[in-house]
Amino acid sequence: MYVDLELWLDDRWQVAGRMESLGNPATGYLGKVGLEYDYDYAMGQLGAGGSRALSCRYPPSFELWVEEPWPAFIFDILHAGAARRSMLARLGRPDNREADWELLAQAQFSPGNVRVRPASDAAPAEHEGFDRAEVIERGLEPLEQSVHRDLSGTAG
Repeated sequence: MYVDLELWLDDRWQVAGRMESLGNPATGYLGKVGLEYDYDYAMGQLGAGGSRALSCRYPPSFELWVEEPWPAFIFDILHAGAARRSMLARLGRPDNREADWELLAQAQFSPGNVRVRPASDAAPAEHEGFDRAEVIERGLEPLEQSVHRDLSGTAG
């Protein structure tokens, strides 16, 4: 099991690397993984850091990093909290470590410049998001309504 990782650089998403399970995928984020850069990406970015790296701990190179548990930067893109509960409900999965890989494969709307590459070449569905002024005005109400709607099929 694996995911391809992309970085937002030069106004577009670029394939940068891959993370692959090296053990039992059912152990989820506690399992052993291999992390490596895409060869072509590494050739063009060798030794670069900052936004051109998947993480400050993993600068572009030809190295294979073997980690257990998963690298910390992956937790920035893995669904958590309400987003995790909502996605698990959509997938019809219980909340356990066995679901981590499936959730990670859905991490196409990450908050930063790293994401999981969509499974197909088709553009991922647009995320409706929330208007900043509305979030400030309503607090957590829009998020809570969205989670309840996803779990029950109705708002509230």
